[in-house]
Amino acid sequence: MKQELEIPISQMVPITQKFDKLFETERELKQKSKIKDGKRIQSKRNTKALEICQREIRKVQRQIKKIEEPFKKEFKTLRNKSKEFARIQGKEKVYNVDVELDQLLTSFRLTFANILAFLAKEIMDESSIEMNTLIQSILFLSGTIEQLPDCRCSLYQSKQKGPKVHDEIVKRLVKIKQFEHSSPKWGHLCV
Repeated sequence: MKQELEIPISQMVPITQKFDKLFETERELKQKSKIKDGKRIQSKRNTKALEICQREIRKVQRQIKKIEEPFKKEFKTLRNKSKEFARIQGKEKVYNVDVELDQLLTSFRLTFANILAFLAKEIMDESSIEMNTLIQSILFLSGTIEQLPDCRCSLYQSKQKGPKVHDEIVKRLVKIKQFEHSSPKWGHLCV
């Protein structure tokens, strides 16, 4: 395909280089301006330079289109194949990154599952409990932590799901308080 288009492509190379320079100049001129109420505000000199630059860009685009015109179908096929190639290349790179990300997330999930298993064993007295229930009943408790000079006081607020659930949560919080003895940084637990 590229062999058929070798002559028009060679004619387009200097024009596209000029286009790239003009595009960069346009970007720089736009950066110097400010947008206020949806309108570009800049000096008269920059406005004139931007208009000239945009006129030149349109002129270069017309030149490129004029060169492509006799080979319209071939250029369209070449662009589609280039896009497909870039898409495939991009997917390969994303896939490699996704594999690493997937391994990392799997590691985090396993660690989180182990933490939940520890909580179920140490705090919930190995009673059978679903992870979702454990998360909602213990990990999503609302409350405040107050740092005092000699301790940290944690105030937990029970969600009003009935006195039975509240009593169970209080028992579990007392279990959590027992960890205070192994780590003095835990502070005092106030329910």
